[in-house]
Amino acid sequence: MKRPNLTILLSLLLCALGCAWASPQKDAKAGALAGSWDCIAHGSVQGDVAFTLMLQQDHETLTGSVKTADGDLPITTGSYKDGALDIVMDSPDAKYTIKGKLDGGQLSGQWTKEGDDGQGGAWEGKRSAAPAANAPSKPAQ
Repeated sequence: MKRPNLTILLSLLLCALGCAWASPQKDAKAGALAGSWDCIAHGSVQGDVAFTLMLQQDHETLTGSVKTADGDLPITTGSYKDGALDIVMDSPDAKYTIKGKLDGGQLSGQWTKEGDDGQGGAWEGKRSAAPAANAPSKPAQ
């Protein structure tokens, strides 16, 4: 009599473990900032500068790049802790820092450029719009 109860108990335990392992779980590495953001930096000697912030997020660590009309600049260090965004990018001529917060689905904060001209100002961004699924494609030229 004890043998069938043990078999049933083991079967239920294995089933429970299998269900727990196979159940969908939220990706612990994905974060609120992962993706592409259309941004504008104010206060530059060139006026407002549009840039795209492309972010990957692994818990509190951010990686990716900033894309401007002048090209891409990889993120040297990046973090998102306690609601605060902190990104540093090193270029041959300057060190750029972007600090900000995510509020209501939008990013905003301050940027600085350390170097010979020491610029800085405000910036803001919103998540990039995904291309429409049914949008007609443009013919190659």
